[in-house]
Amino acid sequence: MGELDVGAYCIYAGAMEAPRGAGYIAAVVVIRRGGPGKPREAYRNMSLDDGHRWSSSADALNYAITKGKQVIHNLIAPAGASTATSIK
Repeated sequence: MGELDVGAYCIYAGAMEAPRGAGYIAAVVVIRRGGPGKPREAYRNMSLDDGHRWSSSADALNYAITKGKQVIHNLIAPAGASTATSIK
């Protein structure tokens, strides 16, 4: 599992063994820490890209971290701004 602080957000990324073996799936949770009240979950996906199977846990983990960064970018982008990323 990987943990990465990005400004007011924290990314928790993981690589889990795929059901019935045969690789790893990527998972990510993004938590917003700043603002009023306690930290809150901003995004969760426990099976990124519809459960795509990665051949190594490192590849799945790197993908999950990248997706977490994209989520944060989309959350902090100014309203109406065009972004080049999309999240599944």
